[in-house]
Amino acid sequence: MIKSILSIILTLSISIGVSQDLSAWNYQILEKSNTAKKAGYLTADEKKVIHLMNLARIDGPKFYSTIAKPYLAEMKSNNFTRSLTNKLKKTKGLAPLKTDRVLYELAQSHATAMGKYGKIGHDNYLQRMKPIQNKYNSLGENCDYGFADPLTIVMRLLIDEGNPEYGHRKAILNTDFIYIGVSIKPHSKWQWNCVQEFGGEKF
Repeated sequence: MIKSILSIILTLSISIGVSQDLSAWNYQILEKSNTAKKAGYLTADEKKVIHLMNLARIDGPKFYSTIAKPYLAEMKSNNFTRSLTNKLKKTKGLAPLKTDRVLYELAQSHATAMGKYGKIGHDNYLQRMKPIQNKYNSLGENCDYGFADPLTIVMRLLIDEGNPEYGHRKAILNTDFIYIGVSIKPHSKWQWNCVQEFGGEKF
């Protein structure tokens, strides 16, 4: 049976004006993590979301010191931010997620539909995954609402505030997931929504 991780984040927080500085990163790591570079069907922001998630997977300690720490410095420390700090410092050597056109199309379809109708969540998840459930050994979905900025999206999902099981974070840092599809679309109620579809090993 296919394992699935479903996570949604929706808050009325204010976007933090912190940008990521990648100058401290090794060129080879930046290239290795930039798996979406040649995916012409993705927007620049969608590619950036994947790039940032892959940096966290490949070298959590460096991601923390160069990207997460400046972002978290603008926030009030709490159990969620502290647990993320501890998790990133222990995360190292995960394989970068590879772009997948099938997963992208599923993410795009869901993001478009939720945006059009002003809805949130994982509506009809099992039905939407049915056409591909026998193609991957595991599947997962993250949904984020209110922002289009890649850094804000990725950090919100990694912090996972309000989610004691850290479902978003676990999906991003899940060793079982190999493939990713990301879509950022306008949302009629929350301005923007981002859907991430994860897939494990292909059968």
